[in-house]
Amino acid sequence: SDEEVTELLKSMRIKHDVMYDYKLASPTTLEKQLKAGAIGPRQWPKLQDMIVRSEGSLKLVVESDKRPAVQVMPALDDMPDLNENDDLLGEV
Repeated sequence: SDEEVTELLKSMRIKHDVMYDYKLASPTTLEKQLKAGAIGPRQWPKLQDMIVRSEGSLKLVVESDKRPAVQVMPALDDMPDLNENDDLLGEV
C-alpha cells in the first residue's frame, strides 16, 4: 500500500523530493482553490491572464444531443469552376 511504502521510504531517510512527483495544478483546480479561499480575489486576475484554453475538438454524437450541430461546408474558393475548366468534365 502507499502508506507502507511511504513509511519505508521515510525510515530509509529518502528525501521528500525523491519520494513524490509534483506537477502544477490545472486551471480548473486553481479556480476551485479561488472559490475555497486559498487563492485571493486580488491574486486571481494575475493568474487568469496566464491561462490559455484551447478550443474544444469536435465530437461525434447522437442526433438528439442538446449541443448545436456544427455545419461543415467546403470553402468555395477551393472548388474548381466547372464552367471554366471543361477538361475536368471530360468530353460529353
